[in-house]
Amino acid sequence: MTTKSSKVPKSWHTWLVKASWRGTAIKLKVVAKDSDDAWDKASKLVKRMEGGMSCEDITVLGTI
Repeated sequence: MTTKSSKVPKSWHTWLVKASWRGTAIKLKVVAKDSDDAWDKASKLVKRMEGGMSCEDITVLGTI
């Protein structure tokens, strides 16, 4: 029986996503299969943060 060390397929990329509020912005690294999936995962992360519901913009910047 073989076990995999990673649950994420190696074909997925790490995406850089920018989440911005009125006075500040942060950059997040998200592992996803494409830019749409990266945006979805980033929005879920931001919504769980404190003040995440007041986020004004989420932008996918590209792969790392």
